[in-house]
Amino acid sequence: MLTERYRETGNLDALTAAIDIFDAMDAATGSYPLRPVLRQEQAVRLRHRATTSGQNPDLERAISLLEHLLEDEAEGTYMWMVPASTLAVCLGQRFRRLGYIEDLDRAIDLHQKVLRVRHSDAIDVAGHMLNLGTSLLARWLLHHHRQDLDDAIGLLSTALRQYCGPPSELPGFLADLATALSYRAGLQDGGEEDAQAAEQLFAAALSACSRGSSIEALAIAGLSEMIARRARSRTEAHDIDADIRHISSLHTAARRHVKIAADVSARLAEAKVARHRLTRRTADLADAARAYRHCVETDAGDPVRLLTTATDWAEWAESSEAWDSAAEAFGHVLTAIRALVALQYRRADKETWIARAPYLADQAAYAFASVEANDLEAAVRAAEEGRALLMREALRERTEPEALRLAGYENLAALLERTERRLTLARASGSAEQLAEAVSAHRAALSEARATGACQPVADPVGIGEIRAAATCSGTALVYLLSARGGGMALVVPPDDVTIHEVRLPEARLDEVRRRAEHHLQGYEAYKRDRSAEAAWLRALEELGEWCWTAVIGPVTEVLPKGSPLTLLPGGPLRFLPLHMAHTPKDDHGRSTYAGDDRLICFAPGAAALLASEEPVSLTSVTLVCAPGTRAPLRYAPLETDEVHKRHPHATRLDGARAGTAETLAHLARTSLVHLACHATADLREPLNGGLELTDGRLRLRDILRQRGDVGVLAVLSACETAMTGTALPNEAIGLPTGLLQAGFRGVIGSHWIVDDMSTALLMARFHDLLNEECPHPGEALRQAQRWLREATNEEIKATFPAYRRDTTTMSPLARRLWKKARPYSHPFHWSSMSFTGSWPTR
Repeated sequence: MLTERYRETGNLDALTAAIDIFDAMDAATGSYPLRPVLRQEQAVRLRHRATTSGQNPDLERAISLLEHLLEDEAEGTYMWMVPASTLAVCLGQRFRRLGYIEDLDRAIDLHQKVLRVRHSDAIDVAGHMLNLGTSLLARWLLHHHRQDLDDAIGLLSTALRQYCGPPSELPGFLADLATALSYRAGLQDGGEEDAQAAEQLFAAALSACSRGSSIEALAIAGLSEMIARRARSRTEAHDIDADIRHISSLHTAARRHVKIAADVSARLAEAKVARHRLTRRTADLADAARAYRHCVETDAGDPVRLLTTATDWAEWAESSEAWDSAAEAFGHVLTAIRALVALQYRRADKETWIARAPYLADQAAYAFASVEANDLEAAVRAAEEGRALLMREALRERTEPEALRLAGYENLAALLERTERRLTLARASGSAEQLAEAVSAHRAALSEARATGACQPVADPVGIGEIRAAATCSGTALVYLLSARGGGMALVVPPDDVTIHEVRLPEARLDEVRRRAEHHLQGYEAYKRDRSAEAAWLRALEELGEWCWTAVIGPVTEVLPKGSPLTLLPGGPLRFLPLHMAHTPKDDHGRSTYAGDDRLICFAPGAAALLASEEPVSLTSVTLVCAPGTRAPLRYAPLETDEVHKRHPHATRLDGARAGTAETLAHLARTSLVHLACHATADLREPLNGGLELTDGRLRLRDILRQRGDVGVLAVLSACETAMTGTALPNEAIGLPTGLLQAGFRGVIGSHWIVDDMSTALLMARFHDLLNEECPHPGEALRQAQRWLREATNEEIKATFPAYRRDTTTMSPLARRLWKKARPYSHPFHWSSMSFTGSWPTR
């Protein structure tokens, strides 16, 4: 009776009374035959109250009830299907609130299973099609796989045609199909036909739905969006005036729904911005900013909605050059991304949310540093927020058990470690059910741990104090390099100075940097496929190095003391450029000055990677891994290993069968310096699958990321492509250096392209010669070794390394003299392939 009253009137008090009555009865009665059915109905009531009130505990309780009901029923039966369908709806609802991507995946799976077995009841079939269609639509919004959108529209269209239930449910079918069509209309190949159909369906749903219902809210929001979209394409101000009046007329009904009222205000703002484009009325811009601000305040507890709203605001403000407003909006974007990433339990799901806004952190930094906003500290914080978020979170999570132990919560620390290990195993090889159970257990332990107050709050942004501490710890100036639509920028944080320097880089606009990065990577891939393209690629590499100096590195060095070391933290497509080999144009003698000629240049994925003890480190134990391979064997890898072994006579050496994945992985944790001479492969699309080619197979990056506990200090990856990073999430710098830093190494030396076997062996041998008490920093030893290789003649190389032999007896005297004086490795392809990533305190 009370539940029916709620359905007829929307009276929340009646629904609450029904819930309370059942709870009391269920607690007093114990087990009885109808208990599963009545608990299913209670779960539905809890879901309705969660929808109406926005309270997450009701939704969590509904999910828990339904999970327990499913445990006792065989899949495919009617008693399984009813709670399974309701659970899928609840999981979808939790995804929309909290962004748990595993909830959406499971909801789709359940909807598909239910739909496969439910075929006799036309009303139910339509309803299940509706549920699956809306879930696929949600997944399309995440990944933008066109098939999901087309499948959703197909299902929702069929559901609407087949629906023959009560008229009160029809508006929901109309509104959901309208929503899907509106998304397709917004695509590049979207048509006016979809837009008109969506607007008509939204209007029909609005006229047919109950006042105050959730469908009314959806229809109002959708209709106002379609009108605002139409206003953006108008060319006459009086037509936009009519659109503004239409949206304003919807605002009265929207006031019955707090969040929808804010959405309608934002759509009204968009229409006014469209009018400003034609009339230049400044009042329209001010109205737009106020409306968006109200929107994000309303969405503050809903990170999914907050991300969408704040991104819309930021992009509008940036395109309008309203930089104060853009900076404020971008701040909300970063808050939403940080919260959504922290809520996920699968790395792929974290990456999905980061991919929603790959360059927004740099755009935020650019906005904060604008003349209008003029907040360089906020700009630096924004730049850091957008870099290596996955690594920063992993490092923070690793410290949580330690923080709990320091606060006296030993048992809780142990529980957290156990549930994390269980989660790691479930992610690697567990079933969907095992993963769900592991996630639930770890989430509960994490919630209990963070409730103690001993752990750092998840949503805490990076502080400027931490960034300054990272600069001090590394002993270098941190240089955040970013490219935005309006131009590039460098934000320089010196190690011993409170002043942050801003350097404008007008030539490093986002579109120009992206074009050059794509051209560089495409040329490199062409060279890899066809070595006859080598000359063209080498010329292009030198030309790109010159542009990197003129457009990026040269202007930065002008604000730094001569010779002062720096750590580059490039963002966006700048990550793929050879910034470390930037050089001046050639002088009259054909010589260039390189950025690293007079200063140490390091790389870092983010400031968090540099925060460690400032005590100097020592390389007390060494492991040498030599795996030259059988296919295209590395002829000089054994020679290189022999030369390095001479410098470290007490090193452990892994050759042949011993140079396998398990043995090498074990030695990463046993020795302070690990030197690997082997093949390697970078997978730019799936960087976690890239890795080191050892005797028994590939040691993948994903295997390294599973490392926990004590690891080495310095990793020297003398192999091809070991410093290359994935292209999908450039600011995450997903590659071997970041993976090893995340595992606990302090520094990593890796290569930016396919390296020459002989020149690399010489470079590495010279590097180990120089790495000593007089030159303890690996980055500095590498810099000096690179300068030596660039300038070394054949005669000097042979004198330094007797194994470097070349039969000159058959040469003429003139040819022999020319050979001795020649510099065979003067091209940067040979000597600048390697760089140092990380931090190495030496004071």
